[in-house]
Amino acid sequence: MKKLSDYFYFNSKKQSDSSENFDNIMIEIIDNVVKKRKVLHDRYNLLFERLWIAEKDSIERKFVARRLLSRLLRESDLIFARAQNLAVRLCPKCNEVSTSFPGEKDKLH
Repeated sequence: MKKLSDYFYFNSKKQSDSSENFDNIMIEIIDNVVKKRKVLHDRYNLLFERLWIAEKDSIERKFVARRLLSRLLRESDLIFARAQNLAVRLCPKCNEVSTSFPGEKDKLH
């Protein structure tokens, strides 16, 4: 199997290959998203555990926890958004629509 990063840069060979194996590529993308988000959440879980045992008052802990949580959500959403963008770029149906209607930018799945 190819690395997921091989699909980030396009050329004609990779485009034809992606149209034939799009289902396999989607499985790789989904698997990669799940793994990356799990690693990210595990890292933040360690930070939260350290925060709970820190010698700070509850107001400071709450403030830091809220910041960490918002940052975690942003980073987690970014992983998903990048994977979604990659899936749209590799989608053979979207490529057909963009070549047949060059002015149309809305794509529905």
